[in-house]
Amino acid sequence: MLALLKKIVFAIVVLVLVLVGYQNADTLSVETTFKFDFSMVGYSWESPKFPVVLLYGLFFVLGLITAGFHGIYERLARKAEIRRRDKRIRGLEAEAEKMRSRLAELQPPPAPAPEPATDSEMRRIEAPAVSEDDAPTL
Repeated sequence: MLALLKKIVFAIVVLVLVLVGYQNADTLSVETTFKFDFSMVGYSWESPKFPVVLLYGLFFVLGLITAGFHGIYERLARKAEIRRRDKRIRGLEAEAEKMRSRLAELQPPPAPAPEPATDSEMRRIEAPAVSEDDAPTL
């Protein structure tokens, strides 16, 4: 469902761009030139004529390249952060294992289970006899 929604949004964006380009074809096809005039040193240069749409395309590509470099930088930064955190995790796991082994050394060994008593060691306990005088009264 999400993939279909993405395709629909992409199609709408492309349609809007095509409509804007078509409606502004006159403006985008106007030719212009760049002029560089360094009168201090006596240098002047003028570019050949080119359509304005070429400028839009050039700056769009420059934006893509800039975003790509930013994405590469972010990816490298995240990888470095992941490596640093993995190293810290390994250190903490080693420390925890060391503490567990020290704790095992400090705990006394478990006490042996008591041996079952023999019949001669067992005493029989009898309940006292109950007489009628001991009956509860209400």
